Amino acid sequence: MKEENLDSLYNKYLKLKENRNVSDTEKERFYNELSIAISYDSNAIEGNTFTYDETRLLIKEGVTTNLRSFREHQEIIGHKNAFDFIYNSVKNKELILDLNFIKKIHKLVLSQNEEAGKIRKSKVFIGNPFDIKYKPTEPENVENELQILIDIINKTMDFYKQKNFDYTEKDIDNIFTEIAQHHIEFEMIHPFIDGNGRVGRLILNLELINLGFIPIDIKNEEKSEYYKGFTEYQKNNSINLMKNIIITNEERSLSLWIENFN
Repeated sequence: MKEENLDSLYNKYLKLKENRNVSDTEKERFYNELSIAISYDSNAIEGNTFTYDETRLLIKEGVTTNLRSFREHQEIIGHKNAFDFIYNSVKNKELILDLNFIKKIHKLVLSQNEEAGKIRKSKVFIGNPFDIKYKPTEPENVENELQILIDIINKTMDFYKQKNFDYTEKDIDNIFTEIAQHHIEFEMIHPFIDGNGRVGRLILNLELINLGFIPIDIKNEEKSEYYKGFTEYQKNNSINLMKNIIITNEERSLSLWIENFN
């Protein structure tokens, strides 16, 4: 990671610390608007055709369009409910990150799917049958590998939470290294038949929120670069591209907070 990028992130984080004392009403408004954008983009990355305006109207007013499928409608609502679930679990100090918690996220995201909340029992592959890019964890090993990852994530969060958000620049560099690694590893395990990308990005945001940062919105138009982050890891065992993507998006979220509350 370029040193100037880390400096910029750190300086914006310091401004965030200075501007945390906002009213609950203002904070809820901010997170609600951000979560609508996140729900739109995270679903769009996976092929949902709702526009941002349609997404916002559905979430805010309950108004939908007959131009979109019922499945897409449920995906938008499900993702927003899942975001609210992770946000409130941190806000209300009720977070217990375990296998059941992740299954709950998945169940909310895929609320109308019969596989919702269920660890996969079959083999899957990334790509197409004639050009397989990656074969995720074998089904008999999924639950064990996911539990190992959950333990690692909890250990990371527990370690940095002890600092009470008083991070050094080196701490922040390490935190984003860890988060990028966790995100890639979750997607490499691919614990569910469907919904892994959306659940993985929600877990990423859970870590950010719990460690005192602002959740990020990886844009649909950034999808190609985002996918390259996984390819870079598969080919070169490097998390640098994914880490830079997450940092760039965190900077954008921090700037949004500062613009609203500075």
